[in-house]
Amino acid sequence: MIPAFTDCPRVPIVRSLRTAREGLIGSRTATRVSALNPCSPEDRPSHLMWTDYPDGNMIDETPVPNLEITDVEPSLDTITNRLAVYCAGFWRDTAYLVRWSPQDESIIRLAADVGRDNDSSGNWQPEFRVAGVFDCDFDGQEELFFYLNSVRDKQPRVLMCVERNPFRIAWKLPVASPVFEVHSCHDSVNPGILFVTSPPGQGVVDGRFSDSWGYLVRVDQSGQVVFSKVVSRYPIGGSLKESVDRKSFYLLHRFPISSDTTKLADSTMCTYLSKIDGYGTVLFQHSDLGIGSEQWVDPWGGADSEQVYMQLRSGEVMQFNQSLQLTAVSDSCDISGFLTWIPRFDGHEPAAVLQESLDAIGIYDRHFRKLAELPHFNTLDVLQRGERGEVTAIAASRGGGTHLYIRFERGGFLRNASIFYRNNQIYVVSILFAALAAFVVSNFYRRRTKKNLAIISSQKKELEQTHQALKEAQQTIIAQEKFRQAKDIAGGFAHEIRNALFPADGAMVRVRRLFEQESLDRARALQMLASVDSAVARAIGITEQITQFTKLDSLYSPESVRIADTAAEVRRAVQGRLESDNVIFQVSGGDSIAVVQNRAQLYSVIHNLVINSLDALAGRPNPAITLSWAAAGDTTELTVEDNGIGIPAENLDRIFDTFYSTKPNSGTGLGLAIVKKTVEMYGGTIRVASQPERGTVFTLRFKIAGSIAKPVQREQSADNSRETI
Repeated sequence: MIPAFTDCPRVPIVRSLRTAREGLIGSRTATRVSALNPCSPEDRPSHLMWTDYPDGNMIDETPVPNLEITDVEPSLDTITNRLAVYCAGFWRDTAYLVRWSPQDESIIRLAADVGRDNDSSGNWQPEFRVAGVFDCDFDGQEELFFYLNSVRDKQPRVLMCVERNPFRIAWKLPVASPVFEVHSCHDSVNPGILFVTSPPGQGVVDGRFSDSWGYLVRVDQSGQVVFSKVVSRYPIGGSLKESVDRKSFYLLHRFPISSDTTKLADSTMCTYLSKIDGYGTVLFQHSDLGIGSEQWVDPWGGADSEQVYMQLRSGEVMQFNQSLQLTAVSDSCDISGFLTWIPRFDGHEPAAVLQESLDAIGIYDRHFRKLAELPHFNTLDVLQRGERGEVTAIAASRGGGTHLYIRFERGGFLRNASIFYRNNQIYVVSILFAALAAFVVSNFYRRRTKKNLAIISSQKKELEQTHQALKEAQQTIIAQEKFRQAKDIAGGFAHEIRNALFPADGAMVRVRRLFEQESLDRARALQMLASVDSAVARAIGITEQITQFTKLDSLYSPESVRIADTAAEVRRAVQGRLESDNVIFQVSGGDSIAVVQNRAQLYSVIHNLVINSLDALAGRPNPAITLSWAAAGDTTELTVEDNGIGIPAENLDRIFDTFYSTKPNSGTGLGLAIVKKTVEMYGGTIRVASQPERGTVFTLRFKIAGSIAKPVQREQSADNSRETI
């Protein structure tokens, strides 16, 4: 039996007042669109109104009968250059989309979906809202995305894409886990959208989604799901925000990104903040955070200096740079969500508009100093700007249809003082009385204080003299330490160059003696010249290694590097020596594991360690080297192990020192120093364990950069879609 739907009390509109076009002081009037639902359906129809600011003249208005408006979106059509107002709403058992064109007085209504009264309440009150407006398929015309959420009645829950010309629903996708905001992938080759769902945990399941889980989802331009990966679980969801350059996204999630819910069923949730690309590949990540409830991106610093903010449920706000390194943490505050950014607000640029927990809007500067407050309002739109772009007027509203228009003016000192006195009269009088009492008491103690000040002044002078002496001693210690380091490096450099050139000096003496003899042995002379060339080449190599060591900091260039690719390059480079020395070389590790490093520098690190192992295996029975790597939490552990001669325990603490070598006849003492500095430059660590005559193990840890996604080939049929990896 089909339930009979009845009329029900009107629900608040999500955004009942929207700016259609911003105004400029003295040159252009702002226009705004507002929507109104009467208190009950029997009163009169819902209305859409188009007015101007600051005069408040009604430009146009139209009734919308038989519709409960839930959201409104004014938009300029780039093809017709005309304003159109799009509404989402419902009436009894049907959800509708409406387009109103004020210029030609036309209204077009589309039936979006039919509701089901699952809770037998006799009414159906869905949430039907705008989720995004942008050009998804790069055809020069923006598409509108709406999400229909039946809330308590649970069904239907649908994401839909709406085209402007012609006004139609291009596709609909059942998504049981609610969607609040969608983003363009900004990919002209494979257009699509990216969004995160929120898990209410009501037991709703469709063909692909369950509302017990939150997902990261990519959908192509035709409405087909490219991938869906679990990122959260009831009762805590996640969120997704675009970076300033629109090439990546910031994802707030509770699990490592995964496509398998069975592996996550018993997992413990924590908070991750990740920077990802359009296919969900992690570029940077910060984990082990408190429970985060909101995130937003500061766009005004530009793509090279954007800041990312995350609010914890405990009230603190954490600030990160674009590589997700933590830069600041605030005290606990009453902020419940982020609304928008305002550039050039009252001389502060920029200002953040934040929703406060006590049903109010607060305007804050970058340092979270409150600049203004609007109590009892929850949405805000900019109406007018000055010549320099500063905000001069705003419109605030709340769901019941109450609107407030605010103009900012810079007043004089007396006016501001009188306003402050009227608003804080009791406090001002109390402060003046307290100041008078303090003056009387301070005058009484002034004479006694005078003597104490003389004592304090003398002690302060002695303290300053002691402090100056300590500073001078510190500078002396620092200078002595710098001299010692420079002396060690210079001594090591001179020692290595002298050792390298000693064979050349001896060869030159023998060549000179040959020339002094009457008979010159040409073959022997060439042999001695070759010895000279070898010695000079080694000296040049030493200077090049020293140059490389001193310039490492300037070569810092982080990127995502797959270890498997680098290991294959190293194997090819040493293959000849492996075969000639009969060395077994074993390599094992995940093909998709990637770390934060530089491709060329990671090759140099692994190649250097493998060469050291080959040197240690000379003349050993059953020589073998093992290169392996595996994920270890939010890091990757890589080991290079051999069964060579090992390193004596007394030498282990010095093997990473510059110019220290366990191979006096061939080593320079710089290889492992360069390895250690390169690893630590990218946030990694290196350690060594060794036993004489048994072998050596080098263990390195790198920051993990996520798995590298392999190309996806899609085969589509009329009734389903498949993904082939």
